[in-house]
Amino acid sequence: TAQGQASSYAAVCNVWMTGVVDGLQAYNANSKTPFFDAPDVTVGQVAKLVVKYVNDHPQSAKLPTPGLVLAALVDAYRPK
Repeated sequence: TAQGQASSYAAVCNVWMTGVVDGLQAYNANSKTPFFDAPDVTVGQVAKLVVKYVNDHPQSAKLPTPGLVLAALVDAYRPK
């Protein structure tokens, strides 16, 4: 949808993205080898990262969506 325009899918997407990000953050918090270093990243920031990642890596667009979220986070916030 156009920026600022309401979408019936926006809420569903936000809930889904929140679940994926929360799950990845929970893994990172309990892991000795975290996937990425972004403890305070917001769901909105992650959504923008995923779009940027797909634009920068079009060959990855066929990955399962949770994989795209993880790949975008790893690309943007490499672990220390």
